[in-house]
Amino acid sequence: MDIDAGDNNFDEILDEQNPDAYFDPLASPDITMPSADLRADNPRKRPRATVEEVEDEDSRWYQHFPEDRAAGAILEKCQTQFEKLRDEQKKAGDAPWTPFESEDEWELARWLITSGASGKKNDEFLKLNKVKQGIDPSFHNYRALLQRIDALPQGPKWTCYPFDMEGDELDAHGKPRTEVFEIWYRDPVECVRELLGNPSFTKQAYEPCRIFKQENCSNREFNEMWTAEWWWEIQELLPIGATLAPIILASDKTQLTRFSGDKQAWPVYLTIGNVDKETRRTPSSRATILLGYIPVSKLEIFSKKKRSGALHQMFHDCMRIMLGALKAAGGHGVTMDCADGFVRKIFPILAAYIADYPEQCLVACCMENSCPGCLCSPKGRGDTDHAESRDPLFTLKTLGEQSRGEAPPAFSEHNLRPINPFWADFPHCNIFSSMTPDQLHELHNGAFGDHIVKWSTAATNGEADEIDRRFRAMTSHPSLRHFKKGISLTTQWTGTERKNMEKVFLGVLANTTDPGVQLSVRGMMDFIHYAHFETHCDESLVELDQAWSAFHHCAGSCFSPRAWRRSYRW
Repeated sequence: MDIDAGDNNFDEILDEQNPDAYFDPLASPDITMPSADLRADNPRKRPRATVEEVEDEDSRWYQHFPEDRAAGAILEKCQTQFEKLRDEQKKAGDAPWTPFESEDEWELARWLITSGASGKKNDEFLKLNKVKQGIDPSFHNYRALLQRIDALPQGPKWTCYPFDMEGDELDAHGKPRTEVFEIWYRDPVECVRELLGNPSFTKQAYEPCRIFKQENCSNREFNEMWTAEWWWEIQELLPIGATLAPIILASDKTQLTRFSGDKQAWPVYLTIGNVDKETRRTPSSRATILLGYIPVSKLEIFSKKKRSGALHQMFHDCMRIMLGALKAAGGHGVTMDCADGFVRKIFPILAAYIADYPEQCLVACCMENSCPGCLCSPKGRGDTDHAESRDPLFTLKTLGEQSRGEAPPAFSEHNLRPINPFWADFPHCNIFSSMTPDQLHELHNGAFGDHIVKWSTAATNGEADEIDRRFRAMTSHPSLRHFKKGISLTTQWTGTERKNMEKVFLGVLANTTDPGVQLSVRGMMDFIHYAHFETHCDESLVELDQAWSAFHHCAGSCFSPRAWRRSYRW
């Protein structure tokens, strides 16, 4: 059932005595009302109110964004990128596989370039007599192959931005040492344009909606990004007719890329929340674009005392250069062709940042013993009390005062670093609420691996030897891993191994520990299970919170007080 609400008053919507409150909304401005022809061709056109029964599928009730705000308004009709390319090829008389001689040659080139073979191996293959006398492609070496690939339609172009850094260390002539760096990146606005206009991404959303599992608009469901409250709130701040493009950034310093000259770089990726999550997380769909590379250096031009701060500021300076185009686009909007064949005014807004815990602290400008999202003290990170969230405006004010030498008390109270953050003037951006959970390091390797396993082992009769004996004695099962050597002798675990251990750990503890310990471990296992849900609702979030509370309720009284005080904070 679709509920198109002109406001958030559900009582008025559901009032059977006043049906006109829903079926006769206010007229939208002209720019938001496409012509009849556009409406007829619009694949996302939806009825004003419908009730549809679908077999074997749970019912959902939808509340769409108010029509008078015209979210995702259509400006005009357009051709998709592929349609434009097809017309250009027809006009020039080119075949679809141009610049290759034939479709077979295109398939060969595609296989060679995606096989992972080195350039040397490709040259050896192309020089084989069987290849030259049989297939005989128009490219006879790897260099010629790359030239043809470069002639294919390209995505956003790469830009090289060189810059110098001057340190506080002196060279042999008594002058400050300098180091030259290069940032390679692509225009983030053009990357958004590439993603929005890709017709292979058909499951795109251009407006927010609220989904409920009950007809009385209760038990709200959260699945895709456009079902979240964040999109709804930001959409209300944008002009009438605006289309929001939530920017999702990701970086991972552990995935360094090595270049010639023994140089390393730190990759940064970009995607958008308009594309459904199943497509985004499929590598072959290419819905996540490599945005650029941040140079990596030890910065030996700085003294050891200042080197750490210089490295932190260098990251933010590089991100500021890389993301500079998003500021104006997010504030004023940019017209873009969308995958459904219509033009919209797009406002790219930074929505989420995916990183592990150290990088989250780096982005949030806080110490690594602090929470990047809230103001809990380093010693209180394991407490059940909810701490106040970090405020971007207050944080920027505090950092500014610190840079001017005013030494505000909040700087040390909030465990901040003296950094000029790249996100300072991004429109509608709350960098602290944009941090995504790091389930691998926070739950599997952190809460479970570093804490639950150690506490439970210490609370077991016989400790590590008994735990190992029980793991070895477990019956083999096709869907469960058998730890035939136990777990105490292994020091390095992968995330997959931790997950396999979680499946059987509660059974291992049965009848060998205090019942309270088992209840606490069960609470943590339930929490990890709920945290992995791909779709949440109000009820599942309550269960998630109750599981966390159950863990804390039992852990403090059942585990060793010494171990609990020493290591319960993560």
